Amino acid sequence: MSEVSKPPALPRPSSIFRDWDGCAPIPIISGPTKDVLAGTNAQLMIGHVNLTAIDPDRPASHSRRVIDGVIRKQWNYQGVIITDDLVMGAIYGHDVCTAVVEALNAGVDLLLVAYDGAQFYRVFACASDAAVAGKLDLATLRESEARLDAQRGSISPQLAAQRARE
Repeated sequence: MSEVSKPPALPRPSSIFRDWDGCAPIPIISGPTKDVLAGTNAQLMIGHVNLTAIDPDRPASHSRRVIDGVIRKQWNYQGVIITDDLVMGAIYGHDVCTAVVEALNAGVDLLLVAYDGAQFYRVFACASDAAVAGKLDLATLRESEARLDAQRGSISPQLAAQRARE
């Protein structure tokens, strides 16, 4: 098994927060990020940084408050969201299965395993076991499937959103 680098701690960018659009403090890059996402078919990669002003208990990559609350509801971004690499020390050194389940239930569409491809099977097993145990939100998974279908161009984003609600 390959060795995984482990950073000393999760980044906590409290020094780069400001108020924006009347919502909770979020990173300064939010304004431009929101504009790019609104005007293109861009996908969004979400990092493992702790946004403590929004969710002090978990990294943004698997925080329902960040993904569903800020990105999906406040920004109204309905495109594809991808986690940063789940084999990074910020996640890998903790409970990967919890991160996988929380990310999927928060509205993440794709889970990235890039650094150590052999860990794909571990992440897949976490998701599979959670599905069998009934720990995955099926409505959220249907919405994710609709976003992925829309991204592939098989249906329009509007029809994808409508099908997910049905």
